Amino acid sequence: GFEPGGEKPGAEAACHAARPGGRVARGGTRLRLGSGGCAVRIRPMQIHEEALAGTSRPCAPGDCARCGGKQKLHKNQTYQRNADTSGQDTETVHCYRCPRCPQTVSIIPRGMLPYRSLRVERLEERLDTTHGVARPVAGEGARPVAGEGARPVAGEGARPPPASEVERGCLERAEKKLLGRIPLLLGCLGQMLPVLDDNDLGGFWRALRAIGRLGEIILHLAAKFKTSLLACYRSFKPHWQRPPSPA
Repeated sequence: GFEPGGEKPGAEAACHAARPGGRVARGGTRLRLGSGGCAVRIRPMQIHEEALAGTSRPCAPGDCARCGGKQKLHKNQTYQRNADTSGQDTETVHCYRCPRCPQTVSIIPRGMLPYRSLRVERLEERLDTTHGVARPVAGEGARPVAGEGARPVAGEGARPPPASEVERGCLERAEKKLLGRIPLLLGCLGQMLPVLDDNDLGGFWRALRAIGRLGEIILHLAAKFKTSLLACYRSFKPHWQRPPSPA
């Protein structure tokens, strides 16, 4: 499994000192560049709720030019996002703003993927069932099933197929995205994983799950590499670390 790092929870959430003329806008912050200059929108940074480690709100980073990491962010607004693929339930997303600079941060609700309605546990269940990883019982980690390509037996985590066509499509697209991410994720996780073929999704998933639960892995990728399981998101980095947007 992963050991918790020594970083302050949410340390990457706030930003450096801002230029005068900035104002908060829904979905981000606008910075006015110079007198009479154009307004540039800074999109909120995202962090996982689990990364807060029980604290109520994120803090500024240690290298913040305004506060040196001592400033807690202030709650700014909330909005709703789908809680699952059915679209019938919603989760509240809490947004925070640094009172000393214009950067905002939104908190990805517990158990959710960024920009997707598919829940982490549901994706884990699907990939475990497909690629021969027995679902963990209380207090245990994942247990690979004996035999290449084997499947969990009844009572060890087997689950019926997705209940809806929408969920099935979401899971299939997620699997396809993960297959394309294998080379990058192998580079990130390095010696934690064995040498694998870039097209061996089953082998990659079994090796990944031997490390820990999917939620733990997603948090590790966000904290250490500012990326996620299914895509690299600009919003996982403070705005000064983000590459320029394509024209």
